[in-house]
Amino acid sequence: GGGGGGKEATAPSPPAPAVSVSVPSPPPQSIAAASTGGAASAESPLREWLWSRRWNSSTRSEREANMVTRVQVAHGVAVAAKKETGGGGGGSGTGSGMTTAAASFDTNSVLIREGNDGFQVRIDRSAASGGPSAASLPAHGEQSEVQVLLSLGRALLELFGGGASLSSLPRNGASSISGGSAIASASDAEGGYMDEGGSRKKRSTTTVTPSLNEDLCVDLRELGLPMSLCTVVTSLLRANDAAYPERYSSVDELMGDLDLLRTRPSRYLFDDDTVVPHLEFLDTRQGRLYGREEELGRMQAVLDRASQPGCRSEVLLLRGFSGVGKSFLVHALAKRVGRDPKGVYLSGKFNDRQSAPLSALSSAFDGYILSLLIEAGENDSKKATLTAIRSAVGFGDGMILAELIPSLRLINAPGDDGDDAADATDKGISSVQSSSDALNRLVFFFQKLVRAISSINTLVLAIDDLQWADSASLELLYMFATDSEASLLIIGGYRDNEVSPDHPLTTSVQKLEAAMVNVENIDVQPLPLGPTNEMLSDMLHLLPRLTMSLSAIVHRKTLGNSLFALRFLSTLFDDGFLCYSPRSRQWTWDVSAINRISVADDLVSLLVRKLSHLPIELQRLLCLASSLGHQFEESIVAHICVEDSMRSSAETLLDIAEEEGFVYKAGSAYCFAHDQIQSAIYSMCAPENVDGCLHLMIGKVLLSSCSNEEIEKNLFTIADQIILGKQGLIDRNEKIEMAHLHLRAGKKAMTAAGFVSATQYLTGALSLMDESGWACDYDLSLQIYSANAESNYAIGNFDEVQRMAEAVLLHGKCLSDQLRVYRSYIQALGSESKLNEAISVSTHVLGQMGVIIPAEVNDAVIGAAMMEVQGLLAVTPPESIVALNELTDQNMIFVLRILTLMTTFAYFGGRKDLFPIITAHMVRISLTKGVCSESALAFSSFAMILSGVMNDYPAAYGFGKLANGLLQRFDARECTARLYGAILNGVNVWIEPLQSVLPTALLAYEQGMSTGDLYFAILNLHGYINMSFQCCKSLKVLVDESKVHLETMRHNKQDLLYFQTVPIRQAALNLMGLSKDPLILSGEAMEEESFMSEVTEKSAVNAVCIANTMKMILAFLFDDLDLAVNLADTTSNIDEVLMAQFLVCTHKLYAGLIHTSMFKRTRDLSWRKKAEMSIKKMRVWANAGPWNCEHRCNLLEAELLCADEGINEETIRLYNAAIEGSGKNGFASDHALALERAGHAFSASAANNGISIDFFRRAEVSYRQWSANAKADALLRTQLM
Repeated sequence: GGGGGGKEATAPSPPAPAVSVSVPSPPPQSIAAASTGGAASAESPLREWLWSRRWNSSTRSEREANMVTRVQVAHGVAVAAKKETGGGGGGSGTGSGMTTAAASFDTNSVLIREGNDGFQVRIDRSAASGGPSAASLPAHGEQSEVQVLLSLGRALLELFGGGASLSSLPRNGASSISGGSAIASASDAEGGYMDEGGSRKKRSTTTVTPSLNEDLCVDLRELGLPMSLCTVVTSLLRANDAAYPERYSSVDELMGDLDLLRTRPSRYLFDDDTVVPHLEFLDTRQGRLYGREEELGRMQAVLDRASQPGCRSEVLLLRGFSGVGKSFLVHALAKRVGRDPKGVYLSGKFNDRQSAPLSALSSAFDGYILSLLIEAGENDSKKATLTAIRSAVGFGDGMILAELIPSLRLINAPGDDGDDAADATDKGISSVQSSSDALNRLVFFFQKLVRAISSINTLVLAIDDLQWADSASLELLYMFATDSEASLLIIGGYRDNEVSPDHPLTTSVQKLEAAMVNVENIDVQPLPLGPTNEMLSDMLHLLPRLTMSLSAIVHRKTLGNSLFALRFLSTLFDDGFLCYSPRSRQWTWDVSAINRISVADDLVSLLVRKLSHLPIELQRLLCLASSLGHQFEESIVAHICVEDSMRSSAETLLDIAEEEGFVYKAGSAYCFAHDQIQSAIYSMCAPENVDGCLHLMIGKVLLSSCSNEEIEKNLFTIADQIILGKQGLIDRNEKIEMAHLHLRAGKKAMTAAGFVSATQYLTGALSLMDESGWACDYDLSLQIYSANAESNYAIGNFDEVQRMAEAVLLHGKCLSDQLRVYRSYIQALGSESKLNEAISVSTHVLGQMGVIIPAEVNDAVIGAAMMEVQGLLAVTPPESIVALNELTDQNMIFVLRILTLMTTFAYFGGRKDLFPIITAHMVRISLTKGVCSESALAFSSFAMILSGVMNDYPAAYGFGKLANGLLQRFDARECTARLYGAILNGVNVWIEPLQSVLPTALLAYEQGMSTGDLYFAILNLHGYINMSFQCCKSLKVLVDESKVHLETMRHNKQDLLYFQTVPIRQAALNLMGLSKDPLILSGEAMEEESFMSEVTEKSAVNAVCIANTMKMILAFLFDDLDLAVNLADTTSNIDEVLMAQFLVCTHKLYAGLIHTSMFKRTRDLSWRKKAEMSIKKMRVWANAGPWNCEHRCNLLEAELLCADEGINEETIRLYNAAIEGSGKNGFASDHALALERAGHAFSASAANNGISIDFFRRAEVSYRQWSANAKADALLRTQLM
């Protein structure tokens, strides 16, 4: 009863309604309550319920179970009190909803009913004993909340004390301990008390505020209660003590604490007698995540998307200051990946003081494959993954990855050819390959490895400290993310304050976004105060309410940086400001003392201060280790410990460092727990590391103490140390020795395609040479400059290539010493599209070697060159060339390599007139000096000339086979893509069925990618798409395949070939009806206007020719004859532009049809003459390769004859032959075209209208079978409807 809203009651009120709250059984994560021996059948007051229960507490686990049960009931009591007093059970804030209800109640008001499904707790103040009902007491605002809290204190004291009351407990002087009180203090004058026999004395009708000086304190520990419960009860019973900082101010606070006690009892409820005064947070790689729910939720969403079948790769970037918690977030996501049976998590980390190429990616994949080998066993998924990896990169050229991923050498099954690995890795950069080819080769097999893993698993690749990533690693990550044949999630972490707008990482991210890769950026900010307090609460096993005073100081002094906060706490612990009290079994601290501490402005300074307290030998060992980088091998540390005592105790010292949280063990290596820790330790080395002398000492010690095998294994580490301390090298002989070492490291890095690192090592070697190097150490200087030119070419630093080349050309003693750098220089010019300059330099160097390339070329010069070749071939029949002696003259081999480069420059650089001259030289050398792998390229080029210039297709086909024979003889896999790029696209297509060439083109692409011959690999891919269109593969299939292949071209920066291919895809889309205007090449693949502008600006004549040819075909098929005529005229030089390519044949087919149509329309004989020229060409091709061209020739002949004579027996025969031949040979578009043209021929006479309609209907069906729905619809509209 009682008044509401401040109004005084005028009549007695009925008893307040009882409030009942169900208390569930303890949750699964808490300890189940002990058996009570039966459920209560009726409600009992709290004290009776406690006395009636038979608590089984013979063991510790039973006692703990009992305690959890009581906490469950206590939580129910608090909830019931909240509801009964008007708070609604869900609000928060002081005095919420209590202005109209009485606040106090006694323990007899608390009624409990126990059932099989838990407890029901309700407060019925009408059951209060003695005197006026508690409901009659006035209650307003904050004072009413305090009364509730005091009542709850008494109730919980009795609940936890097993029926004990305040008066029955021993009394002590009032005291408190910062960080959590072990003493409960209250006054039994407050609302009455119980005597020692448990009888209730009369309750005072007036509220008495107890004095803290009264000797009424109760030591709850005497009852065996955990300290957490002592604190809870004390904080309730002192709720009206403003001087007590841990007092409760609301029921909501109490409910929050009880909820933690019941749901996380092992953390907050029970005392741990085994607690060691040691901070759990020293190992920052373990534990919960605090305050990162939003970030982790976003990361999970990205992971969910990346886990969907058929999804594209995703990139997730975490950016923020060092120590803010980026790595911890990634570790949290890694645990979720690990719970997925198909989840695969790989991680790596870059280092600012390690130059090993692709180090983070290498360690990530190497560790994964090694664990896969160990764990595969009976796990079907892992066995399948291992099989996929073995199939993708486990043999042959794929084993080039073993240089970077050593565990790949272990994946071959017993009996497999293990020589493949040695052959692939020992070969390094082959005699024919350039440095960039080797890099392309490595990228290709890395992609195949990722595809193999991601085809079976959800692959997550996490790379930390991307701000230190080398450009090759960033490029490889870009290739992973944009590879349409792989699906993975790439997670990168970096310090955004160290990444400027012109940083390589910024450029890489922009490239990813431009490539339409979904890049999710998450800014990881410092922790707010709330999560910081939650973290400290967990660490100290104290309720969050009690740690807030400490958390506020820590947060203020460390600005929410989690690593800084952890290390600051560690310092407080070391300095005695944060202590573990054995008496109270709790952590304690002195707020005022900590407030007075002066904290360093940065984490490094704080760590240095902590490190200074470590034993001197441990400081020295960690300094040496920090000089090696983020990760170091124990064996290396043992080598560089020059003092015997330190060397003998190295293992023990590292164990101490691990216990202190500075390092952790990762396999056979140790890693610093964080980069800032390494930086702090490294900064302590400054006094003895003037001019890098410490690094120099480490490098020298390793060189002198390691075996040859150990030196080779740690070559990069040793070279890194030497170059960091090179200022300490005084003796010239010692400098020369170290220059040799860096040259060795550079060559090793180039073998592994780590050209950025190789350039650094070779530049370091140069820095150790003086001006007398060329005079005193000529061979060393020559090797360093030549290798430097190669490595700079591979990374696109063409200015440096030129500088290196100029030095070699100036100081080189003879031409043979200059040849290696000449090749790098010529390749660099070609890569910069300075093709004429490349031809000029090539001509110059070849002239010095006796091979003259004329400046001016005409038909007479070409004819003379071909006559010379024909004369040599008359003496040496083609069938005997494969068996000729092998060419061993290195100068002549070099000549062939330069000539091979020149064929590419001439063909694609607008100097096709030079192509026959260059080819003639290559053939002459092979026939007169001997054959080698380059001879295969010589005869494939000669076959193209026979095909495209001399139109001798059978002879060309024969020399194509000869070239292939030489390829097989010398096992010249590195020449495969280049050779097939010539003979497939320019020779075989004129003889063999076009469909049969397609699989070989894909094979040539794969082989080219595997050997790093990127341009010619992609050229074969272009040929595959081009020929697929012409042999009438389903347009739907073509569109899907070409999308993937075009992405490959883009990603590999083969823009010219991309420009030549994309019009074919857009033409297919137009035919399918997937564009607005079928006559304009604009849609999903390209926009015609901008495309033509760009390719014209780049002088990409091949791309312009192909685009206009596609438009010509569309114009004719969609009945725009005037446009078709103009485009046919524009592309009339196609046989010169696209020498020997089969698109020339398709062009002649449509040009012949266009010219015949114009003749029908105008009866102008000039059109007839052009049509006859197309027929003449087509007949030559039909004689050479009837499968591809006979039906086309028949169609052209039928059209011209129909134009001359109309429908007769011969016309019908030719149309039928074209229809039957194209259908039988699988040329769907040619078949539909022949049917349509026959329909037009018969439509000229009304008498043949039925026959015409039949042809049109059949043509419509055939067009739809080809997926050319737009053309079929147009035919339906114009002819059939």
